[in-house]
Amino acid sequence: MKAKDAIQQLIKMSDWTQARLASALGFASPQAFDNRRRAKSPRTDFLVAILGKLGYQLVIVPDGSKLPKGSIVIDDELEFQIHGGE
Repeated sequence: MKAKDAIQQLIKMSDWTQARLASALGFASPQAFDNRRRAKSPRTDFLVAILGKLGYQLVIVPDGSKLPKGSIVIDDELEFQIHGGE
């Protein structure tokens, strides 16, 4: 799952709408937010801001660490995988 799709999925799973999230993050319009969300390689500060609003943190852990249920892993292709826990 690409970053843009993972973000969209997290928004759908939350109480946030894309328009409300865009406003909370200071975007002039939901379209401007969506354009940034669809970027091929989103900036880290953008991901941190979105994840923070959605109740997540961006954390770096040693490879192979036990991850809690609902953790999201981003691989070197910027693909996301949501984990059910170990």
